[in-house]
Amino acid sequence: MSACSTSSTSGLTAALAVAAGLAAAAGAYEIVRLRAERAKLERSLKLARKSRSSHASSLAQDMGAEIQAEQLSRNRQFFGDEGQDAVEGAFVVVVGLGGVGSHAAHMLARAGVARLRLVDFDNVTPSSLNRHAVATRRDVGTPKVDACKAHFLETCPHLEIETCSVMYTARTEEQLLCAMGGAVPDFVLDCIDDPPTKVDLLGACQRRKLRVMSAQGAGAKADPTRLHIGALGDALLCPLALKVRTLLRKRAIPDDGITAIYSSETARHSLLPLTKEQKDEGAHNFGAMDQTRTRIIPVLGCMPAAMGMAMASFCLTELAGKSIDHEAVPLTGLKNAQKLLVQLQVRWVGSVGRGGRGRGRVGVGAGRAGRADGRIAHACMWSCLFWPVCYVFSAWLA
Repeated sequence: MSACSTSSTSGLTAALAVAAGLAAAAGAYEIVRLRAERAKLERSLKLARKSRSSHASSLAQDMGAEIQAEQLSRNRQFFGDEGQDAVEGAFVVVVGLGGVGSHAAHMLARAGVARLRLVDFDNVTPSSLNRHAVATRRDVGTPKVDACKAHFLETCPHLEIETCSVMYTARTEEQLLCAMGGAVPDFVLDCIDDPPTKVDLLGACQRRKLRVMSAQGAGAKADPTRLHIGALGDALLCPLALKVRTLLRKRAIPDDGITAIYSSETARHSLLPLTKEQKDEGAHNFGAMDQTRTRIIPVLGCMPAAMGMAMASFCLTELAGKSIDHEAVPLTGLKNAQKLLVQLQVRWVGSVGRGGRGRGRVGVGAGRAGRADGRIAHACMWSCLFWPVCYVFSAWLA
C-alpha cells in the first residue's frame, strides 16, 4: 500500500514538473511573440508619424505658398506678373532705419522684395517711437535693425533679411554694398541724416553705378503736399540738400542720376539749443557717435513716415519697370521770385560800384556784367507780375 502510494506520488510530481516546464516554455514563447508584435507596432507607428509629419510639412509649405500668393495678389494685379516677379527677385539696401528708413523698408517687405539688407548702428529709444514704423516699447534698447527684422518676419516669413548694426563709413562700404547671394544691390535707399555720411554713401553708389535715392530733411516740417521727387540738384528750400550738394562739389562727386525726395516747405523750427546738462558736460558727449549732431530738431512723425513710404513707392515702381512720371521741381512762386530779384539787384548795384564811375553809371570793367544782371533782374520782375496774372485769369475762367 505504501509502495503503491509512493509510486503514484512520484508520477504526479513528474507530471506536474512536465506541465510546469511546458507552461514556462509557452509563457516564454508568448513573451517573445508579444515583444515582437510590440516592436512591429512601434515601427508601424513610427512610420505613420513620419508619414504624417512629412504630409503636414508638405501641406504647410503648400499653405505657406498659397498664403504668400494671396498676400501679394494686389501687388501682382497692380504691376502684372512680370513686374511683380521683378520686385520679388530684387535686392534692396536700406541705410538708416529711423523715421524715414523704417517706413521705406517696411513697405518694401510688405510688397514682396525678397532680399533686404538693413543698415543702422543705432538702438531704439523712447523718443523715436513717435516716428518709427514698427518698434514698440518692448524694443527700446535693442538695435533698430533687429527690431525691424523681427517685425518684418512676422508678416513676411519668406523674406531673406540681412542685418548690419554698424555705421556706414568708407571702411564699411564693401561690407554694406557688396553682393548678396551673388546679386549686387538693385537699389539703395539713403535715409541717413548726417551730411558727411550721406555724401560717403552717395559717392560710393556713383562709383559702383548703383541706383540710389536720397532722402532729404523731414524734420521741422508738416505739410505733406510739399513733398517732391526729383534730381538732387533741383531740391529747393532744403538746408540738408544744400549741404549735401556743397559737399559733393567739394569732393568732385557728380550728382547726376541721384534722385532725391525733399520738402519745399520752409522749416517751422530750428535746432533746439543745448541743454544745461549738455553745456556742463560737453556737447560732444551726447552724440550717438563721434562727430555726429548733438542738437535736436523737432520732428512730427507723419512727415518722415510719408517720405519713407514715398521712397518705397518710387523704388518699387522702378524695380517693376513702371516708373513714376514725377514733376522734378515745383514752379517758382511769387515770394521766391521776389527774393531772387532782390539778390540780382544787389549784385547789379555791386557791379556798378566796382566800375568806379558813380552810382548812376556802369563802369567799363563791369559794364557787360552789370547790363546782363540788369536784364535778368528785369526779366524776374516781369515774371513776378506774369504768374499772379495767370493765376487770377485761370481762377476767373474756372
